[in-house]
Amino acid sequence: ARYLDPIMAGPSTEVLGAQLVVSASGPISPGVVIVEGGLIKAVGPLDTRTDSPEFDVLAPGFCDLQVNGIGPVDVAVADQGDWTEIGDALIAQGVTTWCPTLVSAPDQEVRSACARAARAMSEAQPGQPLIAGVHLEGPFLTVAGAHRKEYLVDRIGPEWVEHLDPVIRM
Repeated sequence: ARYLDPIMAGPSTEVLGAQLVVSASGPISPGVVIVEGGLIKAVGPLDTRTDSPEFDVLAPGFCDLQVNGIGPVDVAVADQGDWTEIGDALIAQGVTTWCPTLVSAPDQEVRSACARAARAMSEAQPGQPLIAGVHLEGPFLTVAGAHRKEYLVDRIGPEWVEHLDPVIRM
């Protein structure tokens, strides 16, 4: 808790005060978040005798592990500007990390979607949420649901896993 006192903060440090800070140990009201070099360094109570909170609420960003798409954009066919459109919509909802999610499809379509997702990850723009990696919903499902049955499999072997695209995380 090196910077719990805003007076100790250096010139590259941001001190963000809020009426309510949601922290790992519970709510702090009012609270302060100390950010140094883009990383949270400390969270603690705000001294309202010397500071007034500038925000109503500060909370960690959400991590959305299953995003098939947003609006007209489907991640299975997303390319270039589509990733920014999805990112803008997600960040507006408080999502700071996400996984593009693919339904069961022919192998070449999955590989192509993974390549586009990898490119989007490597070309990430400031202010966009982090793409943590691709989430495959199948093809190893017991119930098809929204997936086309012809792309589902009963079993997968080690060779299938060994040949997964490295961008796949889940």
